[in-house]
Amino acid sequence: MVSDLHLTDTATRSTFDAVSFGRTLETVIRTAASEGARETRLILLGDLFEILKSTRWLENDVRPWEPVTERHVKTVREIVDRILAANTDFFAVLKAIRGAGDNVSVTYVIGNHDWPLNTSMGNSSRARIREQLGLKGDDDLFPESDDDRDYSLLAQHGHQWDKANRYRGKSIAIGDAIVIDVLARLPIVLGTHLGIPPDDPRLRFVHEIDNVIPQTPYRMAKWLADGLEALDAGAGEKLNAALGEIAEDLTHRVAPYETESPIGTWWVSTLKYIADQMGMMRSALKMPEGKSAPPALVKKVAFDLDDSYRNLGVDYRYVVYGHTHIPDFRTVATERGMSYYLNCGTWRRLHRAVDASLEATESSYTSTNAHAFVLIRHPSEQQGGLPGYELRQSYHA
Repeated sequence: MVSDLHLTDTATRSTFDAVSFGRTLETVIRTAASEGARETRLILLGDLFEILKSTRWLENDVRPWEPVTERHVKTVREIVDRILAANTDFFAVLKAIRGAGDNVSVTYVIGNHDWPLNTSMGNSSRARIREQLGLKGDDDLFPESDDDRDYSLLAQHGHQWDKANRYRGKSIAIGDAIVIDVLARLPIVLGTHLGIPPDDPRLRFVHEIDNVIPQTPYRMAKWLADGLEALDAGAGEKLNAALGEIAEDLTHRVAPYETESPIGTWWVSTLKYIADQMGMMRSALKMPEGKSAPPALVKKVAFDLDDSYRNLGVDYRYVVYGHTHIPDFRTVATERGMSYYLNCGTWRRLHRAVDASLEATESSYTSTNAHAFVLIRHPSEQQGGLPGYELRQSYHA
């Protein structure tokens, strides 16, 4: 299982390494065959496609939380077509994997960044994606979970527990607004006010803000403040105007809608504060950093386990999520015994805050490429000392 590849609709924005991904999959499949595995399933556990962070939403002046029109359908199709064109190496890897044998298959579970595909906005795109991934069906919705009782496995992307990134009742996912109207728009507006193109290398830190971990408002704001201060000390007024413009427009976009999470209000107030007093950004960030990226998904695993047992009569041994971009492993004790929670992290570039030391300040970051995946073996394959589960991860510059 892998998650959060976030395949973008432009190659210049991608941090995904298709070559390493392909080599890893080939090794896993070859090893599984040598161990006598009866099948090998690659589960793409959500946020495979970066549907949200695309400038097409801005250019077509539509948003995914609005009532769907033909323009919304057109926008999603344009984003999907561009993603497919920009990631031919990834789909070549999948094609090779599927051709490795009849017992090799691919499963795609929907996440929050590709959620528009499972709405009427995705009606003209799902069949095309199914064809590229080698999936059966035509215009069927993609599953929200993989419930494999044979493996005692429940796998979901994990955004279902995140108030900022889910649609529930009349509430919209405010995270969608942050991605589109802040993260995707910020380099465009800053570039306009500074007289430089959005792809100028000096604005790289703006494009990369969603690769900062943990993805807490505290850390992302630190990253943003550091980058702004280093950008151009003499461009304060232009930066202020750009950020103020984004804050006002974000307020206008989300004002008519209900949200479960206060993070949208936080972003608006923070952007306005930077616009007023950019140089005092650090002193404004008094909020606790937290030890991990919200939400703390491990706290929700026990609920999933109890709910599945109570309503379905299934006692899962493994619960796997993605979403946080941070690999994780925990044991979860229930009344019926021990289960395991694993998070398969991500497969992209990450910027981590360094530990405080004499040589580094709290505002320093280190960049690394993250590779992580979860491996679950069928009980019949756990012979000769082979483990039932593995969380494999690596980091390299």
